Amino acid sequence: MEPLRWAVDPSSYHRGSVWPVEAGTISLGLARYGCWEHLHRLAERMFAAAALFEEHRLPEVLSGLPRDDARPHPGVYPNACSPQAWSASAVIALIQALLALRPAAPLRTIFIDPHLPEWLPPLTLEGVQVGDRRVDLTVRRRRGGRTSVRVRGDRIAVIRRPPLQAISTRRHRP
Repeated sequence: MEPLRWAVDPSSYHRGSVWPVEAGTISLGLARYGCWEHLHRLAERMFAAAALFEEHRLPEVLSGLPRDDARPHPGVYPNACSPQAWSASAVIALIQALLALRPAAPLRTIFIDPHLPEWLPPLTLEGVQVGDRRVDLTVRRRRGGRTSVRVRGDRIAVIRRPPLQAISTRRHRP
């Protein structure tokens, strides 16, 4: 009897390909636990991949080729649906993760803990709805990595606070 083989194949639909929608989900988990360096690397690579496509619209799936001097970008999966609606959510999740943005509609509050990488320009989110109110947020990285947040619009409290899991994880790191 032939043993099962689970080798990674970058052109396999489920054994090596990269799904942008799942990268978005992973980014939210990285932010939740304060893994900023990993989040920055993931975001940079997903935004670079999006730049390969018309209007930065990500396809359903990418080939999971490793990056090196010969292949600076992931491969285009041969039969991927492109653009793909659920892949658009990856960009939204990445931005939400970079800002550690958590709305609390009953409190008319947004909790935020932005950690922007050096390469990312200022972010402006227009019309962020929290309950029945809307607000515009502009977040900039300053020297030394600190961020500033400007709020315009309806009266919504914007409170800078890291996710509880990030605080807990920080306490338990050696």
